[in-house]
Amino acid sequence: MNGTKKAALIIGGFMAGFLIGVVTTSLLTPWSGVEAQDKLGLRELPVSEKLRKLKELVDEVEEELSKDAESLEEVAE
Repeated sequence: MNGTKKAALIIGGFMAGFLIGVVTTSLLTPWSGVEAQDKLGLRELPVSEKLRKLKELVDEVEEELSKDAESLEEVAE
């Protein structure tokens, strides 16, 4: 297996884990949707601002995953 395939598998694994975590959290969270929005500071924002804020959060997660994948690639070499 070459390095590109290993990196793809690692990134795929992180993405799968992330999605499993999101679904699990969504199903097991002790708050209603409104309470969760309040805790995240999203309730009073217009939809465009909510989407912008959520995109920022997703971008942060992608950046962290990318850093982790690079670190794993270095270790694997």
